[in-house]
Amino acid sequence: MKRIMLTSLSYGSSEAENRAINDLIMAGRLSAVGCLVTTPLWEQEYYQLRDVANWANKSPQVGLSLSFTAPFSPLSQFAQQNYGKTFPPPWYVQFCTLSRRLQKQVVEAEIATQIDRFEEIYAQAPQFLAIHPQTPKSSIFYDAIIKAALLMSDRQPYIILPSQSHHTAKYRKLAQVLDISLLFSRFSLPVHKAKAGYKTVLWEALNHCQNEEVVYCSPSYEHLYNGYVPKPRPKAVQFEQLNFLMSDQFQELLNEKDIYLF
Repeated sequence: MKRIMLTSLSYGSSEAENRAINDLIMAGRLSAVGCLVTTPLWEQEYYQLRDVANWANKSPQVGLSLSFTAPFSPLSQFAQQNYGKTFPPPWYVQFCTLSRRLQKQVVEAEIATQIDRFEEIYAQAPQFLAIHPQTPKSSIFYDAIIKAALLMSDRQPYIILPSQSHHTAKYRKLAQVLDISLLFSRFSLPVHKAKAGYKTVLWEALNHCQNEEVVYCSPSYEHLYNGYVPKPRPKAVQFEQLNFLMSDQFQELLNEKDIYLF
């Protein structure tokens, strides 16, 4: 049997996405939820997630989706002094990482502040730390997240990092040395129209997934949108994704592949 963690990192992006995530939790179709504490909507609707997670027969892991790019807003004083009210766009953050202009101290301060905000509002420590998918891939973020997790000695969360050939082996060894729990994500459900259908796309992708790997999804409803993100993905595609995850076809696929959502 292969175990995968089906995860959404977008709780707080919009009412439509929040509702879709809550419905998947109640249906037992979601393993973990990452919260975007840098959005006003998360602070308004966190209690719905907490209640649903407690009521569900299969409670998901609830963690923190760390964001460092626009349209999200920095929480730490250091980041606000550097970026103002909104983080720069992903391409500029990527440029800063490549040109070594991204300050490690600013990243570390922002991570610490986002963790503090989660614990202050949600009244418990995040069960995992993950990087929001639109954040550029860089060891600056990975090293800072590991450092932050080590400082949470009495409530240490596990960490989810993107799977990259030149980083994965390094961080696996580091996790063993530091005795921290580390998972990797390599595949996301498509947010554009899947011509072959979601079952075919997933069938092929799951052949290459390793045991205890993280798979990202971005479900949403079409008819609700009071969003924080000004340019959301096409809701029709995300609604199609939601329908597939809620369907018997998805459960049949898991059974055929002998896959368990953990």
